[in-house]
Amino acid sequence: MFRKIISLILAACLTCALAGCGERKAPDAPVAGTAAGEFEGYYSQLSYEVYNDDGTVAEQMYNLCTDEDFLYIAGMKDVYFDADGNVSRYVVTMGMLNIEYVINYYTDGSGGTYYEKLYYNESGTVIKGEWDNNFSDPDGAQIRDCGSQEFYDDGRTPKSLTVERYTDGELTSKTVTEYDEDGNVTSESAE
Repeated sequence: MFRKIISLILAACLTCALAGCGERKAPDAPVAGTAAGEFEGYYSQLSYEVYNDDGTVAEQMYNLCTDEDFLYIAGMKDVYFDADGNVSRYVVTMGMLNIEYVINYYTDGSGGTYYEKLYYNESGTVIKGEWDNNFSDPDGAQIRDCGSQEFYDDGRTPKSLTVERYTDGELTSKTVTEYDEDGNVTSESAE
């Protein structure tokens, strides 16, 4: 009797499986090299998507892999879209055991673009930052502010700071400042 009950249960399970009970959609195949997921020569694999109420894509997360078979993940890229489907922001985090660097890019909706990149050491402390921001001032001039800052081992005390400002493509100012380990200015040059 026990064997008949087990056999009936197994037969019912097999019938449900073959008939598609609880059908599940197969996951999409990995997406390589999509425009939003591309990054500095890495192979990009779509990990997930978030949709707005109207069905448009609001956010995508990509694995950034060193191989085209998507076996070795080196980092991730999170991409955000505006209402028109254009990339309005992305964040790249490279390094799996330890963060190597993080990139933050966004647009302001008025044509301005803002780019920041932070580098980290093996213990997770910020060692360097870079930025490159492009926007229009109230008079319509095209401004580019860019520069870099290095830090001492504590990740808070600046070691050096370089800031460049361009107006309509012409360098209008450049400042280089050096600091000691206590945060005091040791030298500064301005153009």
